[in-house]
Amino acid sequence: MKFHQSINHFILFLVTITLATAAVSSAVAQPQNPKGLYKLSEIIHQDGKHLEAPFKQYKYCLDNLTLMINYNAPHFVNEPFSFSISNPDGKPLRLTGELSKTENKGIQIIGTSDSTFVLRWFNDRQGMNQHLFPSGTNIDELYVQVKDSTDDISKVLSVLTMNKTSQQKNLLGTWKLRGVQNTNTATSQYWVKQADGEKYMIFDSKSVVSINANAQFPRGNINGKYLPCSYLTDYALDMGGQTFIVNWFDRSTISLTSIGQDGHPFVTIWDRCGLPQNIQEVFGTSVPQMKKDVSRFVIESFVEQY
Repeated sequence: MKFHQSINHFILFLVTITLATAAVSSAVAQPQNPKGLYKLSEIIHQDGKHLEAPFKQYKYCLDNLTLMINYNAPHFVNEPFSFSISNPDGKPLRLTGELSKTENKGIQIIGTSDSTFVLRWFNDRQGMNQHLFPSGTNIDELYVQVKDSTDDISKVLSVLTMNKTSQQKNLLGTWKLRGVQNTNTATSQYWVKQADGEKYMIFDSKSVVSINANAQFPRGNINGKYLPCSYLTDYALDMGGQTFIVNWFDRSTISLTSIGQDGHPFVTIWDRCGLPQNIQEVFGTSVPQMKKDVSRFVIESFVEQY
């Protein structure tokens, strides 16, 4: 009887040790592949020299790709800032571990913690800033995960990933520029000079992001601006310190009127419309596309009819 009890106690002891070991192993597990938004913090040279990054650069790490986002500071504090989004790596960043300190092994992704990683690349390019990126050596870039929702690029992504559209007469959601009202008449949809390219504005409760779409994204770049926005009434708003008058043709079509430096009105026509599908797929949104045909409103079509 005592023999069997001893065996049982020994088995229980082994199980306890095994579980404890597994718990410790889990606690010290290797960092996972980068996921989420990271900001460049330091540039580290092969000789160990550390430099604080003198510009704002981000990596937005998704399951199937990694985007690079560059922040362009405004000239004045209250001005809107601009940004560009590209996909220079062409694939998602995956942990490689350290392959070499000195040799060119391509892109190395070295996990340092759950919230940081180092991207190592070999500088074989010409014409780069030698103080920041000395030629013929490996360059380490330390990225730190962004957890502050007030970070500028974090605010941009919050708008770009917003999966909402309003069913009421308010601006929340995505709008596509139809064009400029050629006679500057805010109450007319006709005589519209069609926009060059595809331009969009996405409104949330406190801001607006404007972007120029690119059919080649994410292989191609997209550029945009972030502006603070306040809604004065249902018919007026302030964007980046400039007042716009809103005229509602219906729930899904508006004109925006601003006064230029010459004192004359400038009128643009906008239609409620989700971003192009290639952009929505990247940012995980599913806002409906515009279905109505607005071609009859543009100048060329209007002249042909009449």
